[in-house]
Amino acid sequence: METNTFKKFCKIHSLKGNPKDGSKLSRRYDNLKYLIKDDKSNDKIGILNLTSEIQRMEDDTPVKILAFDHGGVLEGQMIANELITPNDFVLTEFDWGCSLILKDGVQITKCLNLLVKREYLIAYHSANVFDDQMALHTKLIKACNEKGLTWPVISCMPVLTNTSSKSNILNQNHESIKQVVYFDDNESDKGKSRIRNILENILTIKDKSKCVIFDDGMSNIEAAYHEGYDVALCATESTNPNIKPTTILEKLEEISKRT
Repeated sequence: METNTFKKFCKIHSLKGNPKDGSKLSRRYDNLKYLIKDDKSNDKIGILNLTSEIQRMEDDTPVKILAFDHGGVLEGQMIANELITPNDFVLTEFDWGCSLILKDGVQITKCLNLLVKREYLIAYHSANVFDDQMALHTKLIKACNEKGLTWPVISCMPVLTNTSSKSNILNQNHESIKQVVYFDDNESDKGKSRIRNILENILTIKDKSKCVIFDDGMSNIEAAYHEGYDVALCATESTNPNIKPTTILEKLEEISKRT
């Protein structure tokens, strides 16, 4: 059954009913359901999202995406306060003399903003619930502001369905995140394939080799690698000879040099 958002969208674009097979809209209709699922209070935002997706379909240029895990990647590492440098982002400071930091956060942010200017999209590759992801996202924005920087806009944030946070997603407009998409927990989903499937559908990924997955989980990285993605294993060691461990900054600098 059509939602109010889709009805309004059809009216604006002079469409009738569900898109017919073969039309440009039909190629994305099933995927766009993510954007309008249960959308009752956010019709305006839903219409804008749908419109932007139709415009994206008109462009045959393959999208380039940088997708980041949270825990162990953007969430950073625990370090003694005396070892923190001006180039680091302090995300959480504890009273026992240690802090959770994003190492090289300043340079990482500068690289990301440079790559955004080169038409890269930024996304999250986390299996966390909305509240947890937004908590880290907010900390990154705050850390950037303290350094006179701007954390890039997130094109898509897949979110593990959680009843307590569902109303927050529907009733809040986060200008720094373009699209928040639900996915259900599925034990058969290995290597975060469900998250990448969402990114592929919503962001229209045509060439996976132009998209980079940043994750600290070996199984997640191997799954993405076998799917054809460029990968960055943010860890100290690797069990796969074809995948070398790296850091966020090292990988971003490599990408910057080749684009």
